[in-house]
Amino acid sequence: MLKHRQHSRKNSALARKKKLRVSAHLDARRRAVCAKHRTHSKPPRVITESDFAAIVAQAARDDRWVVPAACDDEGRLIKHPVIGYSEFADKRPVPKRIELWLCRFPTRGGLYLTGALSGFFVIDCDSPAAIRWLIRMGIPLTQIVRTRRGWHVYFRWPKFPVRNSASRLHPGIDVRGVGGVVVAVGSVHESGFVYQWRRGHSPRDVKIAKAPRWLLDWLKRQNEAREAAPAAEARPFQGEVHPWAKFIIDAELAALAEAPDGTRNDALCRTAYGLGRLVGGGEAELEAVRAALHNIAREWPNAQHSVDTVNRGLKDGQLQPRQRPQGGVRK
Repeated sequence: MLKHRQHSRKNSALARKKKLRVSAHLDARRRAVCAKHRTHSKPPRVITESDFAAIVAQAARDDRWVVPAACDDEGRLIKHPVIGYSEFADKRPVPKRIELWLCRFPTRGGLYLTGALSGFFVIDCDSPAAIRWLIRMGIPLTQIVRTRRGWHVYFRWPKFPVRNSASRLHPGIDVRGVGGVVVAVGSVHESGFVYQWRRGHSPRDVKIAKAPRWLLDWLKRQNEAREAAPAAEARPFQGEVHPWAKFIIDAELAALAEAPDGTRNDALCRTAYGLGRLVGGGEAELEAVRAALHNIAREWPNAQHSVDTVNRGLKDGQLQPRQRPQGGVRK
């Protein structure tokens, strides 16, 4: 009897050990399968589609108007309107036009056009460091939109034109003025971030403030420097590009090709304007310059809007001709 009990206990112990080994093996297999599933499963889809109707309604509540934003082949928002800038330079879209946009672009983001017609310009801070610098410089209580990486700070349109610029005021800070755009409240970034009013800085909380004196003085100096450049007489191209002009053209095109995403439209506008001045002064051939600019911009999303930017910049630049200095070449 005693031997029988000892044998039973021995068998029970062996069975328990075997059960534990099987359980451990199953746990290991289950963990391996879970790890494999986590490795190969698709990441959760980020919702990037905007509700343009909601954006239009929000803009109406905020006493603003919006135009639909363009998007790339993957549906990501591009900071260019699907319509031409010049069409709404001096007039707002009529209700029928907005209804058409609602039908054609129901999932697009929205854009506010900055300028005299809208009544504001925007300081675009693209990083926490840029925000800290702006605060140290001093700004009044005004309307502010939270962006993915910073703020859009709104200021009342002054009595002189405000020009667009990228990182001239300070690194990471752009100015959106004549012909500029900013993303509208309610639009969705490709990361899933939604542009929203900063708490306590919406149109329901505060009015758009007048820009601080230091900022207005800087903007005026930018205009004065641009106007102080002596205008040359318009001349036709004589068939040969001088080394002075070639140096400038090559440098401008090389810088444009390296322009990072988010600054490309401003860079393209500036470059087209600058090279357009050479065209107006007879230092370069129009179609050759246009083709060189298009060759760079065609690799960017929304190439059609880049074409519009190039044409507008070249046209404006030709109105301010630039020619090589007489009595020696200065780079």
